[in-house]
Amino acid sequence: MSAVPTTARAAEAKEFSIVAWNMIDPENPALGYFKDPNQFEIMKDCGFNVAGMLTPSLLYSAEQAGMKGWLMVPELHSALDRLAFEKVPLTDQKIEEIVEKTVKEYDNNPAVYGYYVKDEPSASLFPLIAKIGAAIEKRSKKPWYVNLLPTYASAVSQLQTETYDAYVRDFIKICKPKYLAYDHYALLEGGKMRAGYWENMNRFYSIAKEHNLPVIPVIQSVAHMLYRDMAEADLMFQVYSHLAYGAKGIQYFTYFSPRLGNYRNAPIDHFGGKTSTWYHVQTINRRLAILAPKLLDLKWVRSYHFGNAIPVEYGVVGADEASLVKEVKNHDGATPNVLIGELKDSSGADYIMIANKDLTNSIGVSLTFKTTPKSMHEFGRFSGKLEPWSGENAWMAPGEGVLMKVVFK
Repeated sequence: MSAVPTTARAAEAKEFSIVAWNMIDPENPALGYFKDPNQFEIMKDCGFNVAGMLTPSLLYSAEQAGMKGWLMVPELHSALDRLAFEKVPLTDQKIEEIVEKTVKEYDNNPAVYGYYVKDEPSASLFPLIAKIGAAIEKRSKKPWYVNLLPTYASAVSQLQTETYDAYVRDFIKICKPKYLAYDHYALLEGGKMRAGYWENMNRFYSIAKEHNLPVIPVIQSVAHMLYRDMAEADLMFQVYSHLAYGAKGIQYFTYFSPRLGNYRNAPIDHFGGKTSTWYHVQTINRRLAILAPKLLDLKWVRSYHFGNAIPVEYGVVGADEASLVKEVKNHDGATPNVLIGELKDSSGADYIMIANKDLTNSIGVSLTFKTTPKSMHEFGRFSGKLEPWSGENAWMAPGEGVLMKVVFK
């Protein structure tokens, strides 16, 4: 693999990816209901521009709908499974043969966004992933896909590194990715939230920032095991908290409800019908599409919290002397529980993303800055145009986030 500067790699993120995370395989009905001939049109109408992981048999129907996805290569994944479960080696020659054949056959297909390699790999697989990624990059300009584990994964059996930071850094060093992705599912039944959500964000985005790599996180959009049904506020909270750290895309796990255990109420149910989650996701994705051109131009600077429930987790801080925002007040004079993300665009202009961490109550927000700004405007939630931050515009729904441009000179 040629040594490409990380600044050049990051510059390739030209599209805000909104991904319907599913392994879409008609031969495996346990993964979801894939019989609707219009499934990709419905997915596109929900606001997605990347249709998850596709088998080759689905490329034509995805293309007809104007959608694209990460190509799953059956031969490659059979070889990876044999390596994992039967200890059958995957040789360098075999990797080259599989990738050569795949790229030659599918690379010119407009429905191929890139090549799916592995979800949640252990560090022991990184050298092999590096070889697969290098083989793809030697033949194609299209990206390859890996999604990393969360902080709550076992260090011994899953991460296979001493620390989480080492896991992420080793992946970057060994595999030389063009972007980073990870999942962390924190919203539990009974209104509970798993500890470590903010720690994972702080660790992951800080390392990505060091290497100038865009982050496209995976959020929770299906109820399963102890993870709760997603209200609109739950979905918005995840999306906007990631945007406050400069995310360059969003992946929803999952779009189709798997026909497995207690999985339920993803955007598409077990029989192909739209759930209430579908409509919540559609609204959020439409708003993301409005923000996308600006979001792609923003670089994350720092994030900090206000309120009476600042989490005691790694990297979580309140405002300090360096913070642009000095004080946040709710309509009743109390300090609301909010996250502030400071960002800058390519011209050096200042932006903040403010996210309401309260998943039950709306807030009417007033902001006090360390230095009084010359002007402050919301990047319109529905217009995409700069609008005054005052009156009814200063109200935020539970879980909602707002992007604002702040001019100091």
